Formats: sequence, structure tokens, C-alpha cells
Amino acid sequence: MNSFDDIFTEQPVTNSDPEPQELPFDKEKWAAGKKEDREKAFSLINDAAIQLTASDEALRNYLDIQSRFDRYSVGNALLIAMQMPEATKLADFDTWVKEGAHIEEGSTAITILEPGKEYAKETGGTGVFWNTKKVFDVSQTTVQRHDTPKVALDARVMLRALIHNAPCKLELSNNMAMPFNAVYNPDKKEILLRQGLDAPTIFRDLSQELALAHMDKGSFSRSACIFTANCASYMLCRRNGIPVDSFSFERKPEGFKNMQGQDVRAELSKIRDAANTITADMRQYLEAQNRNQKNKDDQVR
Repeated sequence: MNSFDDIFTEQPVTNSDPEPQELPFDKEKWAAGKKEDREKAFSLINDAAIQLTASDEALRNYLDIQSRFDRYSVGNALLIAMQMPEATKLADFDTWVKEGAHIEEGSTAITILEPGKEYAKETGGTGVFWNTKKVFDVSQTTVQRHDTPKVALDARVMLRALIHNAPCKLELSNNMAMPFNAVYNPDKKEILLRQGLDAPTIFRDLSQELALAHMDKGSFSRSACIFTANCASYMLCRRNGIPVDSFSFERKPEGFKNMQGQDVRAELSKIRDAANTITADMRQYLEAQNRNQKNKDDQVR
């Protein structure tokens, strides 16, 4: 008969290999890595800004990105331009997971910057620490992408939205000798608009003059502001489905090609601010129209 006593007298076999020990968190190494990431991002921003001074195509690509990502800073738009200019929707890893999407294998993250804590500068004033953030475009995820056709605004509604909260008067003119279809007059604080134009032409030319009017803070110079206004008009057209084939970026500010990165970013900030101011006015008008229509629909029910 077999004896099973040995089962109870055997010594348990122990694993002679020691358990792997988790390395302690190295705060200094972590901070150094973060600093290196920030420095690389700032260097990339500077390189992208310099590229815009030499290439009309690079400038156009940047404006396309800033028109899509209107809430992103100039610096982040430049970072996107250098890493994935075709991006349309960005989110970090956790956000995509919450939306039920997964990042496709082999995808390279896009680095952007986000503001962190404020700090007191040695020279006075307050500064902001910037942290790098890794994001992915929707094209890098498993999200099912469909080409959803944009709903075009009624031309009259779009033009009324454009002139909503305009910073100056608007007057129609039948003077066929006008040098332009629309002209901002800083002395009278008004824009003259040629009669009988089609909607896309009105939008293109009027948006530029509205940008000029917004930039008129006194001691106004059209020649000093026209480049900014032209770029802002381009962005507004992009956002509202107006053809942009007629735009040219050859008329750049004096010395633009020799600007340093910081000066280029300052110029880009003026463009972004002008376009976003008009965009905000348009959204305010359209949201009010939607509310009014909803109220009418509710009354009918």
C-alpha cells in the first residue's frame, strides 16, 4: 500500500531568486527630464516661428492650424505645425480612453505646453511655469472617422454675424472709383463697402477691414497693420468655409524676414487676437439666433 505521509513531511520549496525591489522615486531625475522636455518644446517653437519668415507655405500652414485650434496658444499652434500639421482634434491618452478609443500601435505623441503654477520673477511681476503634455490626434486612434459634411450658414446670417458688434460704422457706397471693395477710414471710424458684391467677396474684404478697425487703438497706420488684418481675414474665411485661393502673404511687415522667434510670435499673437475677437462676436450673434429660434419652436409646440 502506498504511503502518503511524505506529502505532509516535505519541506516547501522556496524561490531562491529575491523579489525585485521597486526603485525609489528620483525627484531630481524626474525634474531634469521635465526641464529637458520643456527646453526641446521651446526650441521647436522658435524654429517653427523662424520658418514662417522665409516660407509663405509655412505661414499658410500655421494659419490653417490656428484657424482650426482657435483656443490654442500661438506656441502650441507652432508645435502642432512642426509635429503634425494635418491634426484636427487632439486629446491626451486618458481622455481618448474615456471616450472609448485606443491609440493605434506605433503612434508618436505630439508635445504641447500647458500652464502650471505661477511664480514671482526676480525682476518683478509674475511668471508661469509651463509643463509639457503628450497628446494624440484623432487620426492616431481607433475612433471611427466619418466625413461629416459641414452645415453651411445662410449667407445673410453669416454676414450679419460678421458685422455683429462691429467697432465702427458701416456704410454702403456706389462709388465705382473706390480702390478696394471695402475700406476702413480711421478718421471717420467707418468702413465703406462697395454695393452689389457677392457674399464670399463681402466676407473676405469686410473681415479684413473689421480686423483693421479692431486694431485701431489710436495713431493707426494701415500699412503697419494690413499684414495682420490680411492673415486674420484668412483665418476667418477658413473657419467659415469661404474660399481662400485669392489670399497672398507677400505683403509682410518691414523686417519680418529678419525677425527673431520672439518677435514673430508677437506678430502671430496680434493675428490670433484679431481673428478671435471677430469670431467671438460671430458666435455671440449665432448663439442668440439659435436661442430665439428654439424659443419660437417651443412656443409652437
